[in-house]
Amino acid sequence: MSSEELRIVDETLGETASISIVARWNGVALNLLYRWRRLMLEGGAVAVVPLTSKRDYVNVTPLPDATTVLGLIAGRCEHYNENHPHSGLKICTPREFIAAQTATA
Repeated sequence: MSSEELRIVDETLGETASISIVARWNGVALNLLYRWRRLMLEGGAVAVVPLTSKRDYVNVTPLPDATTVLGLIAGRCEHYNENHPHSGLKICTPREFIAAQTATA
């Protein structure tokens, strides 16, 4: 988990903390915050958690020119679809979600 996610989870651990208010103040989906909290309380603070594409891929990589950006797109799309869980897909990667939907059909 990132230091920002740990900070947000830490806010929920106070005696008077309201998880829903902490989620709202920090712009985090409530179910996602509950998942982060459970992971942390179970000792999984290093687990991979869903983040936004912009925060995961754009803000962490220097992008000096268009050639660099174009060279990274295919790998980033592959990672996003194969390894990146999404809160809107029940904390599954897009590929896992599609496979689960196909299996139940």
